[in-house]
Amino acid sequence: SILQFTHFIEGRAVLGDGVEIRDEGEEFVIYQDGAVWAHVSCHVMLAPPLIEEPSPDSYFVPPYFGVTMLGNSDGFDQKGTTTGFVLWMNRRGIMIDPPPYSGHLLRKHGISPRLIRGVVLTHCHADHDAGTFQKILEEGRVTLITTPVIYSSFVRKYTAVSGLPTEFLKKLFQYRPVIVGEKTAIHGGYLQFFYSLHSIPCIGFKAVCNGKSMVYSADTFNDAPGINRFFELGLMSEGRRQKLLNFPWGCDLILHESGVPPIHTPLSTFDPLPQDVKDRLYIVH
Repeated sequence: SILQFTHFIEGRAVLGDGVEIRDEGEEFVIYQDGAVWAHVSCHVMLAPPLIEEPSPDSYFVPPYFGVTMLGNSDGFDQKGTTTGFVLWMNRRGIMIDPPPYSGHLLRKHGISPRLIRGVVLTHCHADHDAGTFQKILEEGRVTLITTPVIYSSFVRKYTAVSGLPTEFLKKLFQYRPVIVGEKTAIHGGYLQFFYSLHSIPCIGFKAVCNGKSMVYSADTFNDAPGINRFFELGLMSEGRRQKLLNFPWGCDLILHESGVPPIHTPLSTFDPLPQDVKDRLYIVH
């Protein structure tokens, strides 16, 4: 394993190989072979969000079908906002992996939070789920839309992170389970979820409403040579391989991630695509 937990006993945590951490009250002191190696404060000050408040005459009229991007960066970009957006279906919104401070971002676009009727959580990496947890704490009774596996991971993770009892945390939001491959009716259209290829369980989806369609890949390794190599090594079934290779490029709008393989899609995947597909493609993290 790459992560191992230990306990502080009488203010000391011994990690082995001469490394020890001491709780000094206002700071943690890290020792290496008896010598002080680093001081870490117990108090962390977060920088305020770099978001401008909208002017009073800035009001957003939702479309019958479309998206409003709230961010398109990753968790390692200090100045960027993590990928998240609002999906509009018949002028009602669903937030997809809301970034931190999503309430400020909505106000920046002149969007009333009352227009948002649910949150889709694609997976439990911090750059995709931290904003979901923040939104639940700020607003309460948010409808969380995801698979049972991802839901269970989210609850376990934020029970441990927050220290809140599991049953209390569950009472802060409503959970709407989805079944991968089945159509989930919502706002007069539907979402159809599929598993992506990532380091932890992750779902993308196709949305259809009023005769139009869009697809969001979520975090995935969409690389045909790499997928075929996994199959040849016996790491996935033929059915799984075919599902991954048959990405729905025919949608009217395509939001596809890109990043460092093998847990993200290399840019080389997009080079051979026909021009009409590229015209409908927007690359995010």
